[in-house]
Amino acid sequence: MYRTYRPKEVVFNFAGAELEGWEDITVSRNVEQARQIQGIWGKPTKISNYANTSATVRVTVSYGSETNKILAMLAELDRQMKGGVKFNLFLRDMAGDGIVFESSEAYLEGMAEESWTGSAGSKTWTFLCDTSKWDLTAESTSTDSLVEQFLSLLDRSED
Repeated sequence: MYRTYRPKEVVFNFAGAELEGWEDITVSRNVEQARQIQGIWGKPTKISNYANTSATVRVTVSYGSETNKILAMLAELDRQMKGGVKFNLFLRDMAGDGIVFESSEAYLEGMAEESWTGSAGSKTWTFLCDTSKWDLTAESTSTDSLVEQFLSLLDRSED
């Protein structure tokens, strides 16, 4: 079964307001969760970095969107408060399938880059999250947690 989503069902909420008119949303971790290094006698070994959950969220909205005004005011408020503005950020597929992402320590990197072109264009805003929580949901037909599904697959492979 392929996982799909409906763009109209994806909700992006920041500082208690729902972002409307988005064109593209990208969420990425700022550090690798795990990496490989050369260990004793050249044997590869895994180094884990699970404690650092920082992330970057980039949201592209159309140039004429009201959201740009709200985000510009939020960036200006943060500048006036000398970086003291942090807020909750939440991204969810309301159809119940896919990734739920949230951070209680999010803030804007600054103003979006300005450019002028022959067409209306868009702006990309960058949110930085000091911490984040990613919740991968299982298929809606299953009541087992994702971990339980993996463990059951491992049990089957040992038979």
